[in-house]
Amino acid sequence: MIKSDLRLGDLCEVKSSKRVFAKEYVDDGIPFFRSKDVIDKALGIFQNYDLFISFDRYKELKEKTGSPKKGDLLINSVGNRTGHSYVVQDEGEFYFKDGNILWLSNFNELDPYFLSYWLKSSKGQNILASVMIGSAQKALTIEAVKNLKVPNLKIENQVMIASILGALEHKIENNRQMN
Repeated sequence: MIKSDLRLGDLCEVKSSKRVFAKEYVDDGIPFFRSKDVIDKALGIFQNYDLFISFDRYKELKEKTGSPKKGDLLINSVGNRTGHSYVVQDEGEFYFKDGNILWLSNFNELDPYFLSYWLKSSKGQNILASVMIGSAQKALTIEAVKNLKVPNLKIENQVMIASILGALEHKIENNRQMN
């Protein structure tokens, strides 16, 4: 069952991206995610990309810091919808806005789908709210997220829980679409 909770920063890497300025946006190229895009993807209502950076700029950023890949977790970290999390799927290449989105990767004995569901739970949301800074504009810092205490469950149990919750979520979405 549950042993003592573990520090999230001991189970994965928590970071953000390198700065990309608005003047670097281009009409076509590598998709560039903002908080809104991560939230929409988390909620299953994402429509289309409307910001891009050049392939050359993306390549430069990727060589310096890497870029999110399938199974990484993105968390909206600024604004009134802070705390929404999204597990990266087969997106292809993309980059994202620094400071507004936290990037969790290199998971060790922690399933990103389980973590995403846990963060969406009332307990996870309460814990996130307790470490947010700011009064008018809520924000999560890298250090606060690294220090979050998460349930210490065997990886097999995490995967099983995430699988069940994923199936339920899929069933709810199918029912919603049928209605």
